This record gives sequence, structure tokens and C-alpha cells, in this order.
Amino acid sequence: MRAIKYIVIHHSAGGKFETVKTVDTYHRQKNWGSIKDPIYAQKSSLGWYVQYHYFIDRKGVFTQCKSSEEIGWHAGVWDVNKASIGICVSGNFNVEKPTGIQLQTLKTILKYLMQKYNLKLENIKFHKDFKSTDCPGKNMTKDIIKNLIQKVA
Repeated sequence: MRAIKYIVIHHSAGGKFETVKTVDTYHRQKNWGSIKDPIYAQKSSLGWYVQYHYFIDRKGVFTQCKSSEEIGWHAGVWDVNKASIGICVSGNFNVEKPTGIQLQTLKTILKYLMQKYNLKLENIKFHKDFKSTDCPGKNMTKDIIKNLIQKVA
């Protein structure tokens, strides 16, 4: 079993019509390497190119896109990718807020992963904690996550 140290939360930063399928197409076509050494995502054991382990859509429905044993290219730092589970919530949380149903689903997934890997609140990180990015946006805050986790306990 992979040693998991972090759960990394992301937003998709896309429009209101974005789905797990549109992210799958984008991730399949994205060069994760360099111009000199291109690297394209491989299909996961679950049939997705999505580099997050979980994707939560706008209706709160989640799709598991990678098994826990597979490494996703989501945090921008390889050592973090190797030791983390990535969760993406659909939406651009710089201009909108996550919905209540999305947060309920996020809470359920966090509860499951925290118990499975014996993680605490300090193990839940944002993409911007590791890479220079706004992700998961100004409207997905540590206080929101803290409140979700307190409801888990």
C-alpha cells in the first residue's frame, strides 16, 4: 500500500458545463512533461486519464478516477504526488463558491480517506500549498475544510 501523507484539494477552474469527461479529455491531451521530453497521461486502472483520484461534479456526484495505489500528476511536485490523493471539485472558486452538495460529498470522501490513512486536518492541503497557483480558489478556504472535518469527528 502507498504511504499517503496528504489529501490535496483542487478546483477545476472551468465553466459550468465542465464534467469529469471534459477533464478526462483535457488531461489525455495535456503534455505533462516538456517540449523536449513530452509525457502524456496513461489511462488509469479505472479507465480515466484524469489525474485526480476523485472528481466531484456540480451536482455533488463523485467519480473515482484513479485507484489509491496509482499516482496522479496533480500537485505540481512529484514527491507530493507520490504521497497524496488528489480531489478536484468542479467549479472556479475564484468567482463562485462550492455548493452545499459538493461540500457534503467532499466531506464524505475526506472522512473515508482520513480514516483509511489515519490523517488529521493538517494533512489536508490545497494545491497552492505546493505550487504557485490560486487553486482551489479564494472561495474554497481552510475554514471551510476545518468546519467539514469538525463535523466528521
